This record gives sequence, C-alpha cells and structure tokens, in this order.
Amino acid sequence: MLLTLDDFEPLARRRLPRPLFGYVSGAAETGAARQDNRDALDRWRLIPKVLRGVEGRSIARALMGRN
Repeated sequence: MLLTLDDFEPLARRRLPRPLFGYVSGAAETGAARQDNRDALDRWRLIPKVLRGVEGRSIARALMGRN
C-alpha cells in the first residue's frame, strides 16, 4: 500500500530500469534539490474529511428551473 512519498521508492526500484531509477532517485550532486522538494511537500498537509456530519445535506439539484 502506498501511503507516503517514501512508499513509492521500493516500487519504483523494482519497476524502472536501473539507469532510470538511479537518475531519478540520485538527485543532483548534493541532493539539495531533492531536499528542497521534500521540505516543500512536508509543508502541505492533507486532512481527510471522512466521518463528517451529514445532517442537513441534500443531493437535490435544480435543472432547467425544476427540482
């Protein structure tokens, strides 16, 4: 199951040709670009909106002026 960004690496290692995986995973020299990207992604938070209250909700819609 893929839940985090790090979960993709082992799968990619198995699926991609070795030179391609090495190029993608190797980052640039010091890895600064990879770390910058990781830091930017770490600032994002996905907040699931499950098990929220549904009282007062309706799927009714108006179409051509009629419900």
